[in-house]
Amino acid sequence: MKAQDLLDQNYPPGSEKRKKTQWIHARGWGFEGSLKIESFENLKSIFIGDKDLTEVEIGNCPKLEQIVLFNSSINRIIISNCDALRELEVSDGELTSLDFLKNLPTKNLTKINLMNNNISPQTLDIFIPFQNLCNLEIGCDEEGAKKGKRNNFFGSLAPLKNINNEFNNNLTLDISGTDIESGLEYISLERFNDNMYYLKCKPRRENDKVKAIFNQLDPYFKSDFHRELGEIEIDEELGLKKPKEKDEGEKIPKTPPPTDPPLAPPKIPPQKPSQEPPDNQNQNNPEPTQNLPNQPNISNNQNNNSDSKPSIFLTRSNTKKTITKLLMENNFKTTDLDDKFANWESELDKLDSEEKIKNYQTEIQQAIQNLIDKKQKEENNNNGFSLSTKIAIGVGIILIMLVSCCLVIKRIKRRK
Repeated sequence: MKAQDLLDQNYPPGSEKRKKTQWIHARGWGFEGSLKIESFENLKSIFIGDKDLTEVEIGNCPKLEQIVLFNSSINRIIISNCDALRELEVSDGELTSLDFLKNLPTKNLTKINLMNNNISPQTLDIFIPFQNLCNLEIGCDEEGAKKGKRNNFFGSLAPLKNINNEFNNNLTLDISGTDIESGLEYISLERFNDNMYYLKCKPRRENDKVKAIFNQLDPYFKSDFHRELGEIEIDEELGLKKPKEKDEGEKIPKTPPPTDPPLAPPKIPPQKPSQEPPDNQNQNNPEPTQNLPNQPNISNNQNNNSDSKPSIFLTRSNTKKTITKLLMENNFKTTDLDDKFANWESELDKLDSEEKIKNYQTEIQQAIQNLIDKKQKEENNNNGFSLSTKIAIGVGIILIMLVSCCLVIKRIKRRK
């Protein structure tokens, strides 16, 4: 069925339902062709996954915070007048152009996920306006590479150097399978308020130029497992700093020359933290570490913060996806849950530890399971009968048959 007809059938234009609805969660609805979602006054979240959906236009949704379009054939998208947008995901599609990003709000947007598309060759300059990003996934995973997907970003990470992260979150960056080959020095730990960041830079093909960054970070992977995934967590134990100035009069250019070669691999392994218990003297006067120009350095920052782990941000993001999919697969809405989960996404954002997030996820999943059990019970009551009811029906049928037989016999006798 055509996507637009299906949407208008469920949310008639001008209807009260269209005005009040807060979520459009549609996976496997059978959307085909193009879809226009506009003038939903209270819409907060769009979550659609249909392989035959090719074009999407979203506009005039002033409260829309989240757009997730995945597992589709989307090759064109237009977004306008959605100033509250915080999260955008258009993954596993057929996107080639990113012109639609020019119409997005730059202040509130914290997440952009364009994994597994076919983005045309370009640098990261398109992301310069989005200075509050804390999650930028623009690469290709292993499954996407097998399907021939390739996001053709190339050049340096330098365009990301001015991200100021006003929201004080961690940075998650995935450039796997791209041709981004330099600029690691422009990702400064200090710029992210001493939070950690999570970098994924796995080459997917032999000629992927991101291999230069992968090789540069090779000594710093925590294990062979992390090396195989191309994942690295950069924190107080490993801070990648900008190159130092050669003298007071010479300053680092705002953007590196386009002909700058990739950085050479580090020549020293990361320094292990001291095993001696810290004291006031050591904390106030930490021993300086060796710095190499244009090389990753070992940071002296020993401050620990439970919310400074990228795993917290990733856990929170994955939890939102898991709960949303679970609701959608069972045709539930947030309003079907208990009142205490009415604002579960906002509550998740407030949790400051991975354990709290997981516990909250368990509570929501249990609430959804209770809804599933209740729904199943109602279906059984409507479609089936209890044992006593079945016995009563059986006895009734037998009595009717006996009465019928008696009447037939009496008629036969009368005729004789």
